[in-house]
Amino acid sequence: VLQRDNVGMDVGGYADALAALGDRIDTIDELILMNYTWFGPVGSFDDVFDRMSSSDVDFWGMTAHGAEDPHPITGTGIMRAHLQSHWIAVRARLLRSEHWRDYWASMPPITSYRESILNHESRFTGHFADLGYRWAAAFPEEDYPGTTH
Repeated sequence: VLQRDNVGMDVGGYADALAALGDRIDTIDELILMNYTWFGPVGSFDDVFDRMSSSDVDFWGMTAHGAEDPHPITGTGIMRAHLQSHWIAVRARLLRSEHWRDYWASMPPITSYRESILNHESRFTGHFADLGYRWAAAFPEEDYPGTTH
């Protein structure tokens, strides 16, 4: 248990927890970054973990947010599809990489929801995908037509 001031939104909590882990992160096979906005399933996660364990990915999340044009926060450009940051599992290949360490070392202080979306949530998936890491959503948006973000 890591007790900390509630600053930096979920990104700040993740960064502080990763810093507290330090080099012990190299002993972890899969790390879950989860915040308090996630609830469910009510019951066992076994089916999801069993299904995702056979997925050849470096990180995965429960759900993904589809691409949006224009970007809903900036009003310009495209917000790429991305895993929603309330629940992301990261596997050893990514966890032990210099890319992972650089991402968190370069994370600016987060002081608003806007900064959280722009600097982390909508950035994380594409950032690591562009570096060659593979990702998937356990419950992909395309399997649930008619749902909203």
